[in-house]
Amino acid sequence: MQTHMCNYEIKMSLKIRELSVELSQKAKTDFDETPEKLEQSVSEIREWLKVNPHVKPRNDDQFLVTFLRGCKYDMNVVKEKLESFYTVRTQLPEFFIDRNTKDERLRSLLKSGVIFPLPKLMSADGCRIIVIRFTSYDLSKYKIAEVIALISLVFDILAIEDDNTTVSGQIYILDLSGSSFKHVFQFTPSFIKKCATLSQGGNPIRVTQQHFINTPTGFQTAFNMFKGLIAKDDLLMQVHNKIESLYKYVPANLLPTEYGGSDIKMSDIIEDLSQKFDQYYDYFMEDKNYGVDLEMKKKLNKK
Repeated sequence: MQTHMCNYEIKMSLKIRELSVELSQKAKTDFDETPEKLEQSVSEIREWLKVNPHVKPRNDDQFLVTFLRGCKYDMNVVKEKLESFYTVRTQLPEFFIDRNTKDERLRSLLKSGVIFPLPKLMSADGCRIIVIRFTSYDLSKYKIAEVIALISLVFDILAIEDDNTTVSGQIYILDLSGSSFKHVFQFTPSFIKKCATLSQGGNPIRVTQQHFINTPTGFQTAFNMFKGLIAKDDLLMQVHNKIESLYKYVPANLLPTEYGGSDIKMSDIIEDLSQKFDQYYDYFMEDKNYGVDLEMKKKLNKK
């Protein structure tokens, strides 16, 4: 994943990466981004934070711009999403309490291939494609909450450093090969509710497509029953009975060899991601300094 480390040349010199030409044009087309609009919008967020002291987020320019782009500069949505991003982390600590990226247990789970972003894109301004394999881990060793915690870590890394993610959004390939009743039983009603809360409030990034592959018998029927509850107008959701039908949406040449590609192995992608985890140790250790003070929020709401 390539990033551009130059800064926009604007009056207040926001410390953010310069977008590629293609992404800059897409940002301009999709949500009318300009250097002046960037500066004004970041300033508006900071002013809002001053009168909402219960929200204690990271305050660097790049982090705030992630929310602007992910919410297409709808400032009401930006503020709501920024608050919910940290509220979820306060209310669901099991997904965020231990973010030590050097932890051997976490690294072992990562190497099982639960999640990995593909290095190639469909176009220079294309979405980041992410493969999620909910059933690739050792059931006797890990709990599903640890899997969700790892996925959240990877999502956060992409939100921090990947401009294709923040500008264009993400495409998910959800591989359910090897699904068993033991996997299903981990998804209790209460856990599903927590995952829904996390999905709705815990990520500022737009998801444009979700593709399900290697699904178990009966999945299509269940999917059709629940699709109406989770579908969005701007979200394509597709179940593929054969991997070849996925190629209509995600060309095979973008995928690792295990999925019909020809250039790169899944293990190589995962190893690159594992090395990236080393770089983020200090960053995620700082997470305990940020959040939402729910008690303060209650007091402010009473005024």
